[in-house]
Amino acid sequence: MEELTEIPLILRGDPIFEKLFQIARLSNLNKKEMDAYTRNLIDRITLNVMYSRFKEEGMEEGRKEGREKGKEEGKTSFVINLLRETKFGIQKIAALAGVSPDFVKEIAASHS
Repeated sequence: MEELTEIPLILRGDPIFEKLFQIARLSNLNKKEMDAYTRNLIDRITLNVMYSRFKEEGMEEGRKEGREKGKEEGKTSFVINLLRETKFGIQKIAALAGVSPDFVKEIAASHS
């Protein structure tokens, strides 16, 4: 009987035969090769887990920064509207918008 070292073209892409050939290749490894394969597999799994965790942490940090930026933009817009549409003083606008009087002064100076 002929030995197969590669998956025949007709069987390539079939997940069942791909898995069978992978199992066959692994079962022919000696101890040193199997140890190296196992270490490599553990390293790949570890990297995937770390990548997923760091990706999620990065996305969460981005969402947090986006929320903070959105809140800041909302407060800025609110202060601008109060300055334009009311006769309220700096202290009152700061209290209504939940910002410092200096913040209101900066906005007033940049939108005069």
